[in-house]
Amino acid sequence: MKLLLYLECLSFLSLPQELAASETWPNLKSYTFTATPSSLYDASLLEPPNLNVTMIESPTFSLTWTGDSKTVKGCTSTTQCGLEEGGTVDDQDIFEDFAVYAARQHGSSGSCWGPPNYCSADYLIQKGKIKDDNNGECTAYKISPPASPAQQFVASKTKLLLKFPQVASYSLLKYTPGESDSSGGFSVDTKFEPTQADQFEMTEIVVSDLTDPVIYCLVESDHSFTKPITKTLDGCSTTQCTLETDPTKFSYNDVLGNLGVFAARQYGTGGCSGGNYCSRQYLVESGEIKDDQGNKCSAYKVHPANVPASAFIASHTHLMFKFSDPGSYSVLKYVPAEADKSSFVQVEEVLEPTIADQFEMTTIKISTLTDPVIYCVVESSHTFATPVIKTVHGCSTTQCGLEEDPSDVAPIDMFGNLGVYAGRQYDSSGTCTGDKRYCNSDYLIEKGIVKDDKNNMCSAYKIHPALQPATDFTVSPTKLMVKFDDPMVHFLLKYTDATDDSPGFFSVVDKIEPATAAQYEMTEVKISTLTEPTIFCIVAEGHEFTDPANSYVNGCATSQCDLEDDPTDVKYVDRLGDLAVYADKKDSCNLNPNHCSSEYFIEKGEIKDDVTKNKFAAYKVHPPLSPATKWVISSTKLMFKFSAPLATEYVVFRYYPRLTNDGKDRLMIEDYISTATYDQYVMTEVSIDTLREPAYFFVVSNDDKLPSIWPDAPEGTQTQKATVFVDNEAKLALYAQLVDIKPRSPYDLSSVGDAPDTHGHKYSYRKIFYPVKKNKDGDDGVVWQDKNDQKIYVTWFLAEGGTETLLLQDNTEVLMAAVGDGGENGDIIFLTMPTGNAGDKVTTQPVHGHKWSSKDMSFIQKSFDTSKEKLNVYSYFVTGSSLAWNVDIGEVAWVFPRTMTVSSDGLNHQACTIPILDPETLDEFRKFGGSSHSFANFVTNTKDGFLAVDLGDNYPRGVNTHKITGTTKKNAVRTFLCLVSVHI
Repeated sequence: MKLLLYLECLSFLSLPQELAASETWPNLKSYTFTATPSSLYDASLLEPPNLNVTMIESPTFSLTWTGDSKTVKGCTSTTQCGLEEGGTVDDQDIFEDFAVYAARQHGSSGSCWGPPNYCSADYLIQKGKIKDDNNGECTAYKISPPASPAQQFVASKTKLLLKFPQVASYSLLKYTPGESDSSGGFSVDTKFEPTQADQFEMTEIVVSDLTDPVIYCLVESDHSFTKPITKTLDGCSTTQCTLETDPTKFSYNDVLGNLGVFAARQYGTGGCSGGNYCSRQYLVESGEIKDDQGNKCSAYKVHPANVPASAFIASHTHLMFKFSDPGSYSVLKYVPAEADKSSFVQVEEVLEPTIADQFEMTTIKISTLTDPVIYCVVESSHTFATPVIKTVHGCSTTQCGLEEDPSDVAPIDMFGNLGVYAGRQYDSSGTCTGDKRYCNSDYLIEKGIVKDDKNNMCSAYKIHPALQPATDFTVSPTKLMVKFDDPMVHFLLKYTDATDDSPGFFSVVDKIEPATAAQYEMTEVKISTLTEPTIFCIVAEGHEFTDPANSYVNGCATSQCDLEDDPTDVKYVDRLGDLAVYADKKDSCNLNPNHCSSEYFIEKGEIKDDVTKNKFAAYKVHPPLSPATKWVISSTKLMFKFSAPLATEYVVFRYYPRLTNDGKDRLMIEDYISTATYDQYVMTEVSIDTLREPAYFFVVSNDDKLPSIWPDAPEGTQTQKATVFVDNEAKLALYAQLVDIKPRSPYDLSSVGDAPDTHGHKYSYRKIFYPVKKNKDGDDGVVWQDKNDQKIYVTWFLAEGGTETLLLQDNTEVLMAAVGDGGENGDIIFLTMPTGNAGDKVTTQPVHGHKWSSKDMSFIQKSFDTSKEKLNVYSYFVTGSSLAWNVDIGEVAWVFPRTMTVSSDGLNHQACTIPILDPETLDEFRKFGGSSHSFANFVTNTKDGFLAVDLGDNYPRGVNTHKITGTTKKNAVRTFLCLVSVHI
């Protein structure tokens, strides 16, 4: 081991002549950290096209009455029973092309009932004309409710008969008047395909239930009135239950052009409800969306339900669409412009019909609308089907569903190669919920590009925080998923934009190894916790952006518990190059932000010394951006990985740069790694969560020469000499020597003592090194103890160069103090004693004095009287002792704090005593008292005696000085109220 064993501060006045004249000790080495240059990035968003929405104005209609009318009976002569047996329509039930008949009770199986008890009769039909401002017209028939309602109940309902002028496709239109006769609109009630001309055909249109007059027109199906611009759709007449049985069984009350609505199954798989459990009356307007490039699509503006469900919604109303040709179509939703965002369209669902002109059901709900929403449908190759901005839901696709079927991704959760899903509660073990009470939803995503100054680039997605946070609390976190054209390794990167203080940079947040092309792969990257917009990129393995020069690592994603199960389970958010971080285990691994500090900014770079120019790959680690909000349970520590060939051992260094221009660098060994595996991160005990300022770390193979701030030893010697500083103005210089004493290991001050949060921190620690002189010729030395085998040595720094280390004692006791005679004879006195006690409060411990002569290697030993009446030593105290040898008066002063034998109060008290010893025999001349509760001590020579100092916290409570001359001792006390840790 190499350790600093000798440090001497010399004024120029006493500087040895030969050093001043002939020898110049080199300065300590300086080191410099240079950060790896970071690429300059530019993030830009793709501009969505300027969209313009135009709603088509409905034509203006005029309604006039001709004066022709008739009251048809509806119950007496014309019945379904008679017509089915070959009967004819009675004249009293006919008005031109309209007639009425009494239908069977219970549809096709019942009887036909007549008036007055079971059939309503007497329907006034008035004839008129409806025209629009485009010269379209039709003959109108206004049918009033029955003037003679059934007196008991309606058993046979009255329905319409229609006669068609020719064999063609006809539509019965229902006209809804506006506030005046010049406004209103049509809707297709029913379509007919008659097989014979000029013959009445029964319909299912019931008029006996009317409570208000209704106006009908019968026109051919290509008539302009059959294509209304605006219509109020029912929303509950057509049901999913019916459509699943027969896709053509829809109500025209639920259709406007190529758009329709239907009541979905309750809870997705249940029955189909109406009445009080289905919202109705959705106003739908036709229009067009067009961009500034001339691209356009037909649009529908859907308004919220005018008649909400009176109880609760059991069957939600969904959209459906039909297409003239099979293919792939995208249902788009128009999002209006806001203050800082242009308008855009986003894909809500993709439909792939196989049959032309047949409605396809969607999962798009309109029963939950609170504001009008505009939809349009285009082929999936249309420009509008590949938008650059979209709001994804985040709760429609769940991890539970994807684990059963990886293709079960809701279109509302897709945006290009990026998707979102609701993860399991507690990540892998819990349930999945898309309930808005427990799942954040509606994430605005913008497409863009991130490009560096070397023209490397990636497609980017800027994801905004959830617009709709969970109303209660988050159970299922929203996470990202990605898909790729090829099943090859990709990385998901997070981009942090540049600020005034730092350039932009990338962080690798996940690695994806897809098994199937064009299929979404789940990641563990959460977006439900976002508080500000964040940019992500997806790149292939080997892309330049996957090896950033600087980045944030999390610090709480990878735990020691995970690594003990699988040493390769290092999360990508915790990696940067060959460095990674993990949260350690106390009794358990606690990754909660209350108890784990996170977000460490790390810069890659290199450390180089200014002499040999040796370079080491290094990392500058900044303090946590998000400290634990309460207290740290799982500390964040460093990991490193290594490439081949592997060394037998690695050394983790920390570099401390100089704080001032005239200061000195420091290198400290933080840890050793001896279990490295190729390309696998290895845990260290180097903590970074306690950092208060940036720290620099690097790793060196112990097979190589380790870096040092010390200049190399002169050729032929093992002693490294250095000039620490020279202050010409103060006429002061500091020189130091570093001696290689392998294989011995002295105590290291950095590894002893107590932390500030422990009881023992208030006590100083015994001295480790004791300076001595061999002679007056400049052979200085130091007495020290090996921490492994407790042997006591003296190391001499020889004036002619080199060192000499001699064993003073093969010993099992602790070295309490040592002192030399100042080079008079080269003698050394030192004290030892065991560190334990008998445990009975009364048995004293031995204390030994030793005198060693460097001239003849003679050795004497003294066992002191430690009885209660003499030194009174029950046990050793951690502060150790101090010795001073005044050669001029032939005395040695010993400041000796110890724990004493039990007192009358039953306690073992601690106090300091100051014996004065004979340096020849180590006998005690006399003894003085020190402080009660003495926590640190020091003694030095005066002209005619000694000056001792000890630190008391009881009697007295303060810094207690003792001036000893002969048989007298004078004290002066500097009192204080707060005791602090002091090393003297």
